[in-house]
Amino acid sequence: MSRLLQRRACFEATSVAFSQVAIERTKGSKPFMANKPRYAAGALSGGANWNFNVSHEGKYVCIATEPAMVCGVDVAAPEAHRGGKKRGIDENLNMMKGQLTNSEMFTIQSARPDEQRMEDLFRRFWSLKEAFTKARGDGLGFEFSRCDFALGEMVTGSNGQPVQLATVKVDGKPLPQWRFFIQDMSEGHWISVARGPPTDIIDAHGRFKSTFGESLTAAQIVEELDRPEPSWSLKRPVDLIADDMQEKYLKIVS
Repeated sequence: MSRLLQRRACFEATSVAFSQVAIERTKGSKPFMANKPRYAAGALSGGANWNFNVSHEGKYVCIATEPAMVCGVDVAAPEAHRGGKKRGIDENLNMMKGQLTNSEMFTIQSARPDEQRMEDLFRRFWSLKEAFTKARGDGLGFEFSRCDFALGEMVTGSNGQPVQLATVKVDGKPLPQWRFFIQDMSEGHWISVARGPPTDIIDAHGRFKSTFGESLTAAQIVEELDRPEPSWSLKRPVDLIADDMQEKYLKIVS
């Protein structure tokens, strides 16, 4: 499903034939469209930097796209919707304490004895860390303890939906050119999206960076950072396959 989402998003953003979309990965395993045209049709700022990121856990497979800034996304599902051994919040915190900062741990522990609230906060922090490193393309070598997140205010997204903001410090230094948006989907699934400057991309071989267009001015960066976050759209599997295959697909599954 993730591959279909990627291919469909690339097709709709660039008009490159569905079957011709070429998706590659950076050394840090960040997916990107290798044959993206110079400008993506219909995107903001001309779409010169159009890129995407994907995540899946629990009930959802999701994709986030950005026309100018680099993006990362992560969905964090509650234990009840995750595969494998089910763990309580204390076991999770003990396992991951080396990856959580003191302030993040304090925020989670402050919710005690409400374990459901504690797990909820833990998932939000974890999805933020994942979204940030996936946006940059760090890969597995980046220590999550280096990024210290603070949950912020609730705002209204571009479609009227509630969105929680967050900020980050890396190695103790604030990153004002990054924005983080958290949305509650259903049944405790939290999806975090990171939006940041293309100059922060980690791309050892340069293939992903080469798909980007012109550099953004300081004013353009501020405009993109302040753009309200859209709501999520639910898609059926049939919506993701090539248009000329949809009728055949529906006959097979009917």
